Amino acid sequence: TLVLDIGAYMQNAHEDVEIIITHEMAHVILHDFESVNGAARIPPWFDEGLAQSATREGHKRVQTDIWALHYTHAPLLLCDLDGPVDEFANGPSTLNSGCYPEYFLAVQRLRQLGGPHTFRTVITRLRDGEDMGQIVQLLTGLEWPAFKQEVEAYAGKVFSGSKPVP
Repeated sequence: TLVLDIGAYMQNAHEDVEIIITHEMAHVILHDFESVNGAARIPPWFDEGLAQSATREGHKRVQTDIWALHYTHAPLLLCDLDGPVDEFANGPSTLNSGCYPEYFLAVQRLRQLGGPHTFRTVITRLRDGEDMGQIVQLLTGLEWPAFKQEVEAYAGKVFSGSKPVP
């Protein structure tokens, strides 16, 4: 079930309701697979990164953070892909929604390394109970710690401007 608080939307009319609905529906569809017996838990980084990939939201968040980093000269603080998503775990961020831009980049990097059927493979194998580390290794040839390092290096290059924003 997806509920849209129209009152909150009216107070924040600058929000693009189509992006919000598309993002949240991506979560709903993805989490339908979790209800299958034996399905593996969907990692938060993949859940949020994939939802942002359903729209231009992730691209825009990364661009906003690039601008903020260059404007404020703030260091890039990367999030742990194994960690929780919320600000209680990561602290309030002066950048755009904490870890979301990095999660978007992690999903994009996974797709770049894994090929055109990456999302279908991940969702199917999670549904079948496989661990995300195994799936990442299957798709990329990298063990989980090496993939996390790859994502950090890739995110650093995107945020520095040496790689384009996907």
